[in-house]
Amino acid sequence: MKKTMFIAGIVGVAVSVTAMSVAADGGTGKRDGKGHGGHKMSFSALDIDGNGEITQEEMMQTAGSKFDSVDTDGDGALSRAEMEAQAQAKAAERIDRMMQRFDENEDGKLARDEMPKGGMERMFERADADNSGGVSKEEFAEMRKHGKRGKHGKHGGNWKDKN
Repeated sequence: MKKTMFIAGIVGVAVSVTAMSVAADGGTGKRDGKGHGGHKMSFSALDIDGNGEITQEEMMQTAGSKFDSVDTDGDGALSRAEMEAQAQAKAAERIDRMMQRFDENEDGKLARDEMPKGGMERMFERADADNSGGVSKEEFAEMRKHGKRGKHGKHGGNWKDKN
């Protein structure tokens, strides 16, 4: 029974941390090892005392730290303005990274030919199941049925089973 309650507590905290991060990250859900935008939360970041085990208290402390970093006025509640400010800061960071990565001519703008390629091309290739160079009504319906994740539930998955 204790184990069930502990697991339920971890799941609850994980959901809370994820929800706060998604709201703060503008929907990306990405975090770095410290839970602040970039990559997924690491075990070592959650294992605060470094003893090789994550406790419920450590999970709560991690969630509390994330909450406190957004609660800039320290009133114990997140206002719309605080959440918007956090989301705007994260968006600015993502834009900075995107500009550094893709602005090849360093003019402070991203031209169409500097934009990353691939998403639409991959989507079209997955939809064109018979490799005819076009998407039929049936292929389109199949694409809509499975969405961008494909029937295997993986982002960028291929419902044609030909990776």
